[in-house]
Amino acid sequence: MGNTVGGICKTGAAHLEALRDGLAVYIDGERVADVTVHPAFLNAVHSAAALYDFQSRPENIELMTFVPAGGKRRINRCWQMLHDYEELVQRRKALVAWAEHRAALSGACPITWPRAPSAK
Repeated sequence: MGNTVGGICKTGAAHLEALRDGLAVYIDGERVADVTVHPAFLNAVHSAAALYDFQSRPENIELMTFVPAGGKRRINRCWQMLHDYEELVQRRKALVAWAEHRAALSGACPITWPRAPSAK
């Protein structure tokens, strides 16, 4: 399990490696050789990789991931089927942390995001 944190959690490098699987991707009628470096996909795939790196940091593993029943590797809490209130709270905290991290990646905080015009 290369490109995982101790084999327990997917990293950004693992995500990028998985995208280089030979799947045919076309844009404007041309086949894309590598979506991880093509200008049309570069920012999106690297943003997703950054989120995998965020979840795989040792200080974030418990917050951001869980081990599914019968599983051997931790996965993101967004995939967690909730069974009780505590799991709901855990997933909410993970999604808030992810959103806050994503805002940091974009260089903007939620206060500066565009808003709908207010009625006057």
